[in-house]
Amino acid sequence: MKVLKKKLQKMIVPAIIESQSLPGFVTNEGNRFLGKLLQSNNTPAFSMDNLLSLLNNVFKAMKAYYLEDTIITQTVTELLRLVGVTAFNDLLMRRNFLSWKRGLQINYNITRIEEWCKSHDMPEGTLQLEHLMQATKLLQLKKATLNDIEIIQDICWMLSPNQIQKLLNQYLVADYETPINGEIMKAVASRVTEKGDVLLLQAVDMEDSGPYEIAEPRVITALETYTPSWLQTPRLKRLAEIVSAQAMAQQEKLDFDHPNGNGTDGQGLALIDVEGV
Repeated sequence: MKVLKKKLQKMIVPAIIESQSLPGFVTNEGNRFLGKLLQSNNTPAFSMDNLLSLLNNVFKAMKAYYLEDTIITQTVTELLRLVGVTAFNDLLMRRNFLSWKRGLQINYNITRIEEWCKSHDMPEGTLQLEHLMQATKLLQLKKATLNDIEIIQDICWMLSPNQIQKLLNQYLVADYETPINGEIMKAVASRVTEKGDVLLLQAVDMEDSGPYEIAEPRVITALETYTPSWLQTPRLKRLAEIVSAQAMAQQEKLDFDHPNGNGTDGQGLALIDVEGV
């Protein structure tokens, strides 16, 4: 996980914050570190394809080793938490960068991660991107009246008043947009009541992924012992027969001990029961 986190961290900002994949909505606002003065290649070092390719490789590797689904989900969730926190904190601190076009581009990049999670049966993974998603919504919503601010606070309910104020202060108004007037900013500032109000999200520990929930022992039901006659695998066939016989014997014992199906000792043969066979 340490190696994966380091690889992923390098990709997050260029791929999610800086890359612009939607044609017709490309913006050239200055980046940090005197981006306007450095007329070098503005193409981000990493794209969303690179980031999704990394997630694909991690997922395929874990599947190849037949890790439990709970372990796979926990691993991907931790990586997505790194994505969400790193991207949000970076976005929050940028000047002359935040605009509705940027919000549109970043939202599209987030959508690609959402689609990846859904296609891999992990829709809950996108919960780790909620702060970033709401920040991009704020960039795309109208900010011309006090009523608009009320709508923003309702939609972006996960963002603290301090975070909303920071995003609005950093917002770069386009020529065709109505500037955010002082009355609106005063109303926003009035909601920041606590000095200890959260601004940046707590950084993800790059050295520790925290305790993983231990998966339950895998349950094996009776195996299909048939093997084609042309397949010369006597040891594999014998192993399948042993595992199947033990599974059936254990299931019969459970049925005998708990005829009503209320047993709590298990419902099959755990992998740990056949170790050393």
